[in-house]
Amino acid sequence: MLGVVTGGGTGMGRAICEALASEGCSVALCDVDMEAAAETQRICRSISPTGTISTHSCDVSSEESVESFRDAVVKAHGDAGSINLLFNNAGIAGGGSFLGSIEDRTKWDKTFAVDWGGVYNCCRCFLPLLVASEQACVLNTSSVNGFWATVGAASMHTAYSAGAMLSDVSTCLPLATALIHHQCDLSRSCTVRHS
Repeated sequence: MLGVVTGGGTGMGRAICEALASEGCSVALCDVDMEAAAETQRICRSISPTGTISTHSCDVSSEESVESFRDAVVKAHGDAGSINLLFNNAGIAGGGSFLGSIEDRTKWDKTFAVDWGGVYNCCRCFLPLLVASEQACVLNTSSVNGFWATVGAASMHTAYSAGAMLSDVSTCLPLATALIHHQCDLSRSCTVRHS
């Protein structure tokens, strides 16, 4: 079984990778922080010394980067013709004032590009590999903070909240429709509290 995890370098992504490794799954994880990804790989290899754990640099907001990630996953896992699990986990917090400066607008744009665009890009790129599997599942994750427009006066992240929830709503129905003729499952966003 091969699981692909975006944002696997820290937090929930690392916990997902550890859980997959403990179940004997091969894991392909990506992150923009390769030092964190390498630490996750080290931890997973200590859990499952014989498992294949690959790390990849990927900015999920870039379709080109996700395509390169997909191609690297296929190569790193013995020319894998399929994957079983896709965890769309990569996410960032951001946003700020809707009426704010150009800097706030840039933060909104980047947050939507990662939190919504990342789910879209990964689903589009990995869908053929999911469909080729006898058993597959897509899981879109968000921290519990995705429910809140702010986690304190100094920490507005309305773009994160909107991006996390929008990715769930906008990808579930079209993806479920595409997968209905194949033996693939789609899990709506799994909201996980992780400290």
